[in-house]
Amino acid sequence: MIKAVLIDDEYIVVEGLKAIVNWSGFGIEVVGSASDGVSGLELIEKEKPDIVFTDITMPRMNGLTLIENAKKIIPSGVFIIFSGYNEFEYARKALSLGVIDYLDKPVTIDKVEETLKEAIKIIDKKKKKLNWLKTS
Repeated sequence: MIKAVLIDDEYIVVEGLKAIVNWSGFGIEVVGSASDGVSGLELIEKEKPDIVFTDITMPRMNGLTLIENAKKIIPSGVFIIFSGYNEFEYARKALSLGVIDYLDKPVTIDKVEETLKEAIKIIDKKKKKLNWLKTS
């Protein structure tokens, strides 16, 4: 089972994502959520998720700094940003960090599911490569 965490300071966003997406249908378990970047990083250290959904603008640590730090913990993690700020600098920095998608709020179920399908492909590819390296 693929593990995911949701990090956003808007409770309604986190609970909405948990409710509207058929996570188990994608073979994904949401193993936790956090409402700020520091708590989010602690959650990532504890759970070692495969997928991290995070907002950019949050208290205590923004999402971009969270991703920079999380990549040290889960270097093969897949990161997805959802944000109400459609600012080019944020998007550019997110791309430099290897974020696979930058979803504008309010997010739609179709867009989240499309992004999850892409995340799963990336995770499968990374797992195959890792297995190949182990057997070589």
